[in-house]
Amino acid sequence: MRLLCIVVSSLFLAACRSDYEGDSFPSVVKGHEVELVDEVPSDARVIGFVSDSEENHIDSSTVLEEALSCDVENRLIRQMKRTAADEGGEFLVGLFCETTEDEDTSPIHDDPETSQVETAVYCETYCEAEVARRWVHER
Repeated sequence: MRLLCIVVSSLFLAACRSDYEGDSFPSVVKGHEVELVDEVPSDARVIGFVSDSEENHIDSSTVLEEALSCDVENRLIRQMKRTAADEGGEFLVGLFCETTEDEDTSPIHDDPETSQVETAVYCETYCEAEVARRWVHER
């Protein structure tokens, strides 16, 4: 499913669901209203854990394309916020994201006349956070 989600999102920028583990409650906010916080607010409790990742591999000779292939963190955070909201969360707590890039500069093809060398770039971005919800909704 994750591979299909990556392929579909690459082609159509479709919204795919992040991985969620925890309790589910009725939604009280929309995805864009989920707040990023460092610590669980005093009137809230942790209800679960959300994570998302994306892998990209691109053969490229331009820096711009390489940069775009690795710049997925904001999209992953938006997906995580939507998933948290769908599960009844209001906060992403202690958000952590990490991107690993590996550039292979060995020639994919080497044209002696143009001296053009293409490189391959592999990127993997992983994000995770706890999901919290206010107690006031628990009646």
